[in-house]
Amino acid sequence: MEAEHIARIKEKINSSSIEDEFHCLRSICLSITDYCNLSCSYCPHATFFKNRKIFMKDIVVEELSKQLLKYNFDGMISISGMGEPTLHPNLIEIVKALSMFSIQVISNGLNSIDYKKLTKYAELIISLHRKEDLHLIQKNLGTAQYILRNHDISDQNSSFTPCNRYEVNSVANLHHICHYPFYKTTIDYDGSYLLCQEDWKRYSKKHTIFDIDIYKYFTEYLHNMKMNMYLYSRNILPCSCCNVDGRLIGEEYVEYFKQKYIER
Repeated sequence: MEAEHIARIKEKINSSSIEDEFHCLRSICLSITDYCNLSCSYCPHATFFKNRKIFMKDIVVEELSKQLLKYNFDGMISISGMGEPTLHPNLIEIVKALSMFSIQVISNGLNSIDYKKLTKYAELIISLHRKEDLHLIQKNLGTAQYILRNHDISDQNSSFTPCNRYEVNSVANLHHICHYPFYKTTIDYDGSYLLCQEDWKRYSKKHTIFDIDIYKYFTEYLHNMKMNMYLYSRNILPCSCCNVDGRLIGEEYVEYFKQKYIER
């Protein structure tokens, strides 16, 4: 099931041509809330992460949309991140405002909202964290179309392997590069950029979409991070503590960066 998910993401973010470094930005994770209705054992919500009822404001969505349209962004927006998206009171308005882009919403399906209306604007991915919740999820979703991913780590049929994001003080001992910063980034509920969605302690929180637009962030600020990642692998936080493989997607964007900026 996870292999199918990876293949689906590759297809969604695929670009027929890479025109410049910004065109390598194929995926944006939009973390619209810190609030969640679960506390899974492998998630930071079960340990250090505060379950706060804070939500992305309209002004962040409006600014992001304006910038992405300006720079002809044609990648994917994934509404997921550090909380349960359906707990955001304006989720449907958010996906509607971003409906000119390719959008997916990753949810646990346990909150009762109008999923049928949601799927008019976005692809819906349901993460099943406990098999016993499947009946409630099916009841909540009704006739809405969705893709199910089995994230129940107690189920031997699940191929999901959680990373160590809740143990960010550990040493991961991974010495290969991670592809994430070469093709994706994360925007937090307040408009802050994060290096990636695994940065649950927000070590990389330096700038917002209001002080550096997304083109400059990805091609200048992140350019230096990508250079560091390529030459020295994971020698900075949070990468040095992360055990995500990071090589399942995005090889072509690393190759573009290498040929354009390393081997020139």
